[in-house]
Amino acid sequence: MESRFRYLGGGRWVVEKMTRWVELAGRVLFPHFCLSCGLEDQLLCDLCKMQYALNRGVLFSVAADLETVRCFSAGRYADMVLRSLLHQYKYGRVQEAGELMTDFFLRVVSRQITAILSGLEEPIVVPVPMSPINLAQRGFNQTEIFARALAGDFELELDKKTLQRRFAWRPQAHLSEPQKRIKNVSGAFFVRSGDVSLVDREVILVDDVFTTGATIIECVRVLRSSGVKKIVIVTVLKG
Repeated sequence: MESRFRYLGGGRWVVEKMTRWVELAGRVLFPHFCLSCGLEDQLLCDLCKMQYALNRGVLFSVAADLETVRCFSAGRYADMVLRSLLHQYKYGRVQEAGELMTDFFLRVVSRQITAILSGLEEPIVVPVPMSPINLAQRGFNQTEIFARALAGDFELELDKKTLQRRFAWRPQAHLSEPQKRIKNVSGAFFVRSGDVSLVDREVILVDDVFTTGATIIECVRVLRSSGVKKIVIVTVLKG
């Protein structure tokens, strides 16, 4: 019995089989429909994937820490399909939605990668972090996953440890007034003591959504004060 259990990979084979069966049963009981055209079977059908992949994104700039920072967003938060996919992934933990958003993000970024990397020599990708408590509650940081995919796809260095976030009692998504959002993130981010990996470096700062810019601007301020030479902002969606 023990040798057979080892042969099955410590039970992983059984778990993987059960997971696939559960997913299949879920598809039968609760079939997916394309959020864009309504076709059954997928959250975004192949044709709609292709259409969204042709998106060229949004190039813009933001004033942060007495400088103008170049920004790029792959899509618009006003797009109901993209917003729904992000919410299903971020709050509903729907893996398929996360895979679709990551694929969309990378495809659109690839169309504008020359503009994004313009003026950068050896940039390092840094995701906007979550606080340890919020990360434990959600189980994952979707922004870190997007950043890791970006770094991997374009062979860039990833640093997910240096920039850190303190616990926030009120999530930014729960605040609509710009001034309240600015106050809520003031002092929320810091660079870990002893970490010097970002000094004189060029950073691509990644976040999931650019709304009022309060979170991004605070991150830029902290990174610049820690010695970062240049910052470019890349987000999945722009509000």
